[in-house]
Amino acid sequence: MVFSARVKVEGPAGVPVAFLSLNRIWTFRGAAFLKIAPDGIWMTEDVLDEKKVIDMTQYREIAIHLKRGLMQVYVDDRIAFSVPVFWESATLKDFLSNDPTQRTQFGQLGDVGTSFWERVTYRVFNPTQPAFVWQWLAKDGKWPDQYQRDRLIQIHSNPIAPKHRPDHGYTSWLTLKDGRILFVDYSNRGDELNKSHLVGVYLTLDDLKDKPSGEEHVLKRQ
Repeated sequence: MVFSARVKVEGPAGVPVAFLSLNRIWTFRGAAFLKIAPDGIWMTEDVLDEKKVIDMTQYREIAIHLKRGLMQVYVDDRIAFSVPVFWESATLKDFLSNDPTQRTQFGQLGDVGTSFWERVTYRVFNPTQPAFVWQWLAKDGKWPDQYQRDRLIQIHSNPIAPKHRPDHGYTSWLTLKDGRILFVDYSNRGDELNKSHLVGVYLTLDDLKDKPSGEEHVLKRQ
């Protein structure tokens, strides 16, 4: 597995601005979570004496390599960290996505400083599964999740709010004889604590075409 990026950051010295993370991978330093600050990179929260002093205010090629129990972090083709992996199946518990160490992802960390990304590549080679390669290039003018953005229509949102933890799902749908699609979902949006309800929405194929991505559409509810 190789997770790499060409990135630079701006911000206060010693403050992590960006990160790369591989989920379900654990080392003696903890999660496979690489923090990137203007003056260096590190993988731990407390042991800052293990920080590798690197000028990250200019573009660098950062890569996490994982192969047969050994994880290595490269900066411009030089090894910065080399640590054994002792666990590769940690359970995903962060359902609200508040913990960036719990998912394979990259991006800005916190609200201090700015990160600049030119390229991100993710490659996986498995003896029993087909190889997988994903790459994003900033010069293409697309977002890293452009595929999702182009295909996502938010029908019935259930946002996080004070004293409200969203709970929804168990979605089902049925195509009716007249061509409409009956969409049914479970939700606790707007309900009292420990209460929930079912939402029914009629969709047509026209509802699914040429809609601004990520926008919630008010459709006919039953």
